[in-house]
Amino acid sequence: MSALARRIALSQDLASVVEARRRNYFFLLGRLRDVAPPLFNQLPPGVCPLFYPLRVEDKAEVMARLSARGVETIDFWRRFHPACDASAFPEVAELRRTVLEIPCHQDLTPERMAVVADEVRKAAGLRPRLRTAG
Repeated sequence: MSALARRIALSQDLASVVEARRRNYFFLLGRLRDVAPPLFNQLPPGVCPLFYPLRVEDKAEVMARLSARGVETIDFWRRFHPACDASAFPEVAELRRTVLEIPCHQDLTPERMAVVADEVRKAAGLRPRLRTAG
């Protein structure tokens, strides 16, 4: 690791990163559970999610709709390693085909997370949920 990379890494408030990612994950869970059944209703203590996994039937189409709306998604693990026989793991193949990774990283504010959730709902053909005060 370079001295610069080390300095940047050591300057991060890791507890705040974990807290923000978990907050954003649970925000999306609350707003998107009716779009698709969640893969995980809970996160074990200390888990720091990189994204919110959303199951969709036409991943490429939903990705394109979200991209057009300014929401960058990830198709993180679409392909199996060439040495792995995909037919031996049909459940994994189904997840690879249908899971779209929605961002929930620490740099996304609660306001931006609301926009992300609303745009995901629109891309899935659902209305944005009404926000309640409080």
